[in-house]
Amino acid sequence: MNKTARFLEKQKKKLLATQREIKERIQSRLRQEKDWGEELKDDLSDELDLASDKDLLSLYDQLNKKDIGLLDSIAIALRKMERGEYGECEGTGLPIERKRLDRCPWARFSLEYQQDLEMSFHLRAIPA
Repeated sequence: MNKTARFLEKQKKKLLATQREIKERIQSRLRQEKDWGEELKDDLSDELDLASDKDLLSLYDQLNKKDIGLLDSIAIALRKMERGEYGECEGTGLPIERKRLDRCPWARFSLEYQQDLEMSFHLRAIPA
C-alpha cells in the first residue's frame, strides 16, 4: 500500500469513527429529551424548573443541528473518497493541506479559501 492509499485509509477510519460518535451523541440527547418530556408531563415543577428544562432542550436542539451538519460534511468527504476527489478544495480545485485534513478530515476547503469565505461572510454581515 502506497503512502497516499495509507493516508486515505486512515482518514476514512477517522471519518467513520467520528460519524459513529456523533450518531451516538445525537441518540443519547434524543433519549434524554424524550425522558425529560415525559417528566415534564408528569411533574408539577415550578416555572423556574420548567424554564431551565426548556432552555436545556433548546440547547440540545442546537447541538443536534450542529452535529447533523457535521454528519453531512462527513458523508460528503466519504463520497469524495469513492469518486477519487478527497482532499480537493471545492473552491479552487487545488489540494487541501494534509495537516488540515489530519485535523479536520471532513474539510471541504483549503485553509486559505476557508478564511477568504469567512472574511467575505463577515464583511457582508457588517451594516454599511
